[in-house]
Amino acid sequence: MIYTVTLNPAIDETLEVEHLRPGATHRVLSRCRYAGGKGINVARALRVFAEDCVALTIAGGTTGQELAGLLRQEELPCTVYAAPHPTRVNLKISSRGDGLTTELNAPGLLGEAAPAGRLREELLERMEQQANEMKQLRQALDKLKAEASLGEAKQFLASAKTVRGLHVITTTRTGMDVAAMRTMGDFLRDKAPGVVAVIASINGEKVSFLAVCGKEAVARGIKAGDLVRSVSAVCGGKGGGKPDSAMGGGTDVLKVDDALAAVDDFVAANVKE
Repeated sequence: MIYTVTLNPAIDETLEVEHLRPGATHRVLSRCRYAGGKGINVARALRVFAEDCVALTIAGGTTGQELAGLLRQEELPCTVYAAPHPTRVNLKISSRGDGLTTELNAPGLLGEAAPAGRLREELLERMEQQANEMKQLRQALDKLKAEASLGEAKQFLASAKTVRGLHVITTTRTGMDVAAMRTMGDFLRDKAPGVVAVIASINGEKVSFLAVCGKEAVARGIKAGDLVRSVSAVCGGKGGGKPDSAMGGGTDVLKVDDALAAVDDFVAANVKE
């Protein structure tokens, strides 16, 4: 949600005449009145681009009531706070004959401390509410991502390959962040002591690797730090870490499949009976 603030709005009235001549009497060809102000105009533009927005402003007197009514007529989401002075009216005279426009802008009489203070408090309250809603949405999204990662991890365990008595898992994901990689990796490592898993996440022109090894795999000589270092080297990168969990990365994403294919050979060559 986007909030715009207009402390000095106006009713903009446009009169069209055939040819404006100072000191002469003119017949008005057309007349229109609409709510004006920079924040209100920005809210209109945002609505054109289908953005959620609310225009916050202050208005007073009969012209203020008219301004609020004009905003409602065009169905522009808004909150109007009462002010003691009437809302100003700006006049624009458009000359059809020469295409020139003369503007007469009234001085601003709004912006008093009381309504402006209420508007500020309302804006801060809405911003805090929106921030809390965003936080709750992020938490719910993170929870869904974690549940999805754990569901995939269970499937990986069920379909893991066996290499000299250890369960080997390799998988590639696109755009998976480090937190999600670690969540999945920790689950695999803690769930199966004999697991050796490498997760690759491709982000643009880079790839990140996470290697995890269960207690049994570590005891039999397969260490995550050595494994991720070997895998990352295939993609032109490097890595390292602890025996049970390590991170690495590379820049040659075209060789990710080759890197993961090398995991079986690494386990077979380094495992101890």
